[in-house]
Parts: sequence; C-alpha cells; structure tokens
Amino acid sequence: MRFPIAAIVIGSVMLAGAGAAFAQSARTNDTAAFHPSAAVVDSSADRDSYLHKARKKTAEWRRKMDELNKKAAADGKQAAIVAEDDVTKAWARVKIASRRLENASADGWEAAKATFEKASHNLEATWHKRHPGER
Repeated sequence: MRFPIAAIVIGSVMLAGAGAAFAQSARTNDTAAFHPSAAVVDSSADRDSYLHKARKKTAEWRRKMDELNKKAAADGKQAAIVAEDDVTKAWARVKIASRRLENASADGWEAAKATFEKASHNLEATWHKRHPGER
C-alpha cells in the first residue's frame, strides 16, 4: 500500500515541477517575442552599416558626375556630354538602385542590395572605360 501512495505523491510533485518549468519556458518565449533577437539586431546593424557605405559611395559618384557635367558645360562641348551618355545611364541606374536600397523591406533587402552592387560595379567599369587614369 505504501508503494502506490509514494508513487502518487512523487508523481504529483514531478508534474507540478514540470508545470512550473513549462510556465517559465512559456514566459521566456513570450518575452522573446517582444524583444528583437541578437540575430535581428546584428542584421539591423549590418544593414545600417551597408546603407552608410552605400550613401557615401553614391555621394562620391554624385560629385564626380557633377564635375563631369560642369566641365562639359564650361567647355561648351555638347559632343562630350553625348559621349558620356553611357556613364550618365549607368549613373541613373545607381540612383534608382540607391533609392530602392533605402526603401527596401526586410524581405526585399538582399535583392535591393544585389541590384545596387551590380549597378555600382557597372558604373565604375563604365567610368574607367571612359576615364582610365581617374579613380
């Protein structure tokens, strides 16, 4: 008789402990739902860092394009502007990609990033084709 009573008491204590552990686990999971995980924070920091670099790169290209247009206008060379048409088109693609990057959702971030990188690379290659000695 003692054995079944002891089993019931021990079983009850174990179930109560499991219930408390489950409740603690549920609270931990609820708390996690309201606070970003470390991965999300790292991802956000990476995104902010990349956006900062992209803005800096875009500003540098804006400066180069402004210089190019001022020089062509000062020289009065419409032909020079037309000759730079491929550079101008590549620059337009970078500006569009930059805006998309700035406004990308979390789901669209990787695609926007890849498009910006491709457009930037294309502009750089086109620029160096036209201006081999410049950086």
